[in-house]
Amino acid sequence: MDLDAFLADVLNESLQEELAQAESVQKIREQNPNDEGPHGEGVDALIRSTLETSTMEITPGKTRRVTFFFEPGKVELLKALAKEENIFMREKISQIVAEYLERYRSQ
Repeated sequence: MDLDAFLADVLNESLQEELAQAESVQKIREQNPNDEGPHGEGVDALIRSTLETSTMEITPGKTRRVTFFFEPGKVELLKALAKEENIFMREKISQIVAEYLERYRSQ
């Protein structure tokens, strides 16, 4: 139960961050309707897309979005662990779940 709750909270937080970022990009596009260039910093601003969006296909990946709920203390601990390893929280959660499932299978 604790693992489920922990994963839910972290993944929900990740989703909220992605939604906030998407809203920010949308606001920038609304303020600059004629500006179709990339919005980034440093090297990212110099890189242009090599794909035409009209020909791009979106297909489901190998992952699936899931929402879990966790106690705040566990979320903070996960954030600290991910920061120490310089990875995203979702990557740390994926590692934790993979390790848990591997131990479960080997029992």
